[in-house]
Amino acid sequence: MSNGSRTPAGRPTLRVNDIGEFIRFSSCLRRAKLAFNKKALARSLPFYGRLENTLDVLLQEKGSAIERAWERDLITAGYTNLGRGTSEAPLAIDDLLARLATCPPNTPAFAREISIHGRIGTFEVEGRIDFVLVLWREGRPVLRIVEGKASRKDRTYQRLQVAAYVMVVRHLAAARLITISGIRIDAIDVEGVVARIDDQLRRPQDFVSLEALDLTAPIEDLERLLAPDGPFDRAFLANLDDLPYALEPKCDACVFGVHCLPETARQRRIELIGASPGTVAALRAEGVGSLDALATLDIGGDLAAALRANDAVDEDIEHLAIRARARLMTLPGGDDIEGYRVEALPRSGLSQLPPHEIEGRRLVRIYMVVDYDYVEDRIASVSAHITASDHELRTPFMQDASGRWRPAARVIEVPSAPAGDAPPTERGISGRTIIRIKAGAWTGDCRPSALVGQNELIA
Repeated sequence: MSNGSRTPAGRPTLRVNDIGEFIRFSSCLRRAKLAFNKKALARSLPFYGRLENTLDVLLQEKGSAIERAWERDLITAGYTNLGRGTSEAPLAIDDLLARLATCPPNTPAFAREISIHGRIGTFEVEGRIDFVLVLWREGRPVLRIVEGKASRKDRTYQRLQVAAYVMVVRHLAAARLITISGIRIDAIDVEGVVARIDDQLRRPQDFVSLEALDLTAPIEDLERLLAPDGPFDRAFLANLDDLPYALEPKCDACVFGVHCLPETARQRRIELIGASPGTVAALRAEGVGSLDALATLDIGGDLAAALRANDAVDEDIEHLAIRARARLMTLPGGDDIEGYRVEALPRSGLSQLPPHEIEGRRLVRIYMVVDYDYVEDRIASVSAHITASDHELRTPFMQDASGRWRPAARVIEVPSAPAGDAPPTERGISGRTIIRIKAGAWTGDCRPSALVGQNELIA
């Protein structure tokens, strides 16, 4: 075990949370690189403070509240409190080991917020364990490592995090450094669980009664991830701009999104239009290394023909060029580009939306939006626009003072089939708003009878 912040090979310290987040965000090597050395690269940007947003604070407070509830339950159940650290000053693992040595025999105990560090592969790993339990089975103590989550879903990255803690504690046990009530703890006596919110009971799970996880596969994955020439090793050795990545919907929840998006735009990289890493690499290999080069590509030329024949390019090359041109118009200097910020893509297929009338009968159409509560990790509301109108919804544009067309802040309806060459007659949206408040738990029963007794507001 090493107390230093770097391994002898010069590898930076990795936080256990960063290893889990690497898996959560589709094994993004760029994210791994930005997380090294406590976000050193990300801190170089002037707007680094945006990496911690309001939602992060709310999620942290939600997690802390659940951990406090777990602590109260353990104390009520008669567990001895061996110590409790804080997020700013966690309980050191060495202090916990000293307290474990003097723990009374056959007495269940717990500690909370324990800082720990150890070697996995070529990296020094550090983190903070949520809970360590001392359980007794047939007169012998067992250490249970608990990773608490304020979520309702079992996720791979959560198991990977608890596996990392179990690996480090088992290394301590193998080095004969853990003793409880005079009994030496072996690696086999260390187990792990992930405790979440019970989806049925809507309360934190009882992590004492949870079955210990089989961590064989997560531990093998960790050894591969942190091995020499593994993903984290490659990310550490490479330059940030040389690492492949893709800007996808997953990036919305990534703490480094405010780094990747503006940097990609500043460098006018092809990744800004959401192209896959394979496509970007193939374009660069042919000399198309920027949005500008892609936007001005001769679609009928030999280079475009070669790119169409390249199996690594997984999208229509003309679509890529159009998207690059539209995206450039949103960047500095974009006013000089001919085109529009929104353009139709040729050969993009027919719409799957049905006609407004079928066999002379008006079709009732429902356009639904689901709002998610990220703090509670559940659906907060479902809203829908329900219509049988023979008109179509439009979001019109208007000219600003400079003469450029901008979206107007209103929604209108126009006829589906305008008569002749006359401009379509606009009209506003008419109807009513119905709000139903779900007072009880969701059951999955959507029959009208299941909605009886709920409050209804009509505006």
